[in-house]
Amino acid sequence: FREIQALRIARQVGYREEAWSRITQALTIDTPERNLNLLRQEAVGCLGDFVGLPPISVSGQETLSGCAAIDPNGTQVVIALADHTLSLRRLPDGQEIAHFAGLVGNVSDVAFSGDGKQIIAVTTNGQAKFWRSDEIGRWSASRNVELSSADVGGRRQIVFLRDGTALVVTAARQIVLNNLEDGSEVIRLEQVREPKDVAVSPDGKQIAVLFQDVFVWDVETGEMVHNISSPFQNGSSILYSPDGQYLVWGADEGLVIYKTDGFQQWSVVRLDHVGQFAFSPDSRVLAFATITRKTKLWSLNTQQEIAVLDHPDVSAYSLAFSRDGTHLVQSGRQTVRVWKVAGLPLSL
Repeated sequence: FREIQALRIARQVGYREEAWSRITQALTIDTPERNLNLLRQEAVGCLGDFVGLPPISVSGQETLSGCAAIDPNGTQVVIALADHTLSLRRLPDGQEIAHFAGLVGNVSDVAFSGDGKQIIAVTTNGQAKFWRSDEIGRWSASRNVELSSADVGGRRQIVFLRDGTALVVTAARQIVLNNLEDGSEVIRLEQVREPKDVAVSPDGKQIAVLFQDVFVWDVETGEMVHNISSPFQNGSSILYSPDGQYLVWGADEGLVIYKTDGFQQWSVVRLDHVGQFAFSPDSRVLAFATITRKTKLWSLNTQQEIAVLDHPDVSAYSLAFSRDGTHLVQSGRQTVRVWKVAGLPLSL
C-alpha cells in the first residue's frame, strides 16, 4: 500500500500503469494486512489524476519547425515541418492523415479555426494559406491571403480575439497587426529595434511589446499608454489571459503576472528560465515551459503548482491548450507531445 501511495503522491508522468500493477499484485497476496478499502481509495485517486496518463508523443524522421496546433476536439494535431510543409496527424495513434504543401517560406505559426474545419498557416515572408475540410473529413487548399506586412521580416503569430476575429501580429523593427480574413492592416508601429515578444489583448484593443521593459499601445489611437517594469532581467515572452485580466511576463529567473486594470504587479514566481506560455480557455490555469525540459501547470486562483510534465526536446517552441481546454500540446524540434488535461482539479 505504501509503495502505491508513494507513486501517486510523487506524480511522475504516466505513473498510473505502475500503480495499477502494484494494486493488482497486492490483491493477489493473502495476508491480514491487506486493506481492500485503502487499495480502492488509491485506485480511485489514480483515476482522477491526468498526470497518471502518459502523453501522446508524435515524432518521425522529419525535423519540425517548432509550431503545432490541436483541433478543438482534441482528435487531430497539425505540425509544421522544416521543409515548409504541414503534417496532419490523427490522435491518439499519431498516424498521418494529410500532408499540405504549397507554402513559400518558413512556417511561422499554424492554427485551427474555431470550428476546427480550417487550418491556417502563416510564413515568414507574409503568406497566409488556408485549408478546409469537407463533410467527410477530406482536406484541400481553399485560399491564400497576402499580408500587408509582407515587407517586414520577423516572427508572425496567429491570434484569435474573443469575438472570433483572427489576426496576425508581426514582430520586427515594425510591429504590424493584420486582419487574417483579407490581409488588411489594423495598425503599424515603428520601432528602433526588434522586440523579444508581442502580445495582443483578447479584445484587440491593446498591443503589449517586450523589450527590456513592456510597453503597451492603444490599437485605436496608436498611442503608448503604459510602460511596465519587471523585477527580472532578460525577459523572453509575454501573453494576455483569454479573459483579458492578466498579462504574464517570462524571464531568466521566473515569471511575473500583472493585473491589466492598471498593470500592477500581482504575482512573482521565481524558478528556472521560462519560455513559452499558454492559458487555459477559462484563464484559471497557466502552462509554461522551462529550460529544464519541464512544463509546469500553475493555478492562478491558488497561486500553486498543479503538475509538472516533461518533454524530451531541449527547447519548447510552442505551447497551447485546445479550445475546449481538454488537451495541452507542446512542440519542439523533434517531438510533439499532447497531454489530456481534462482531469484538472475542480478546486482550482
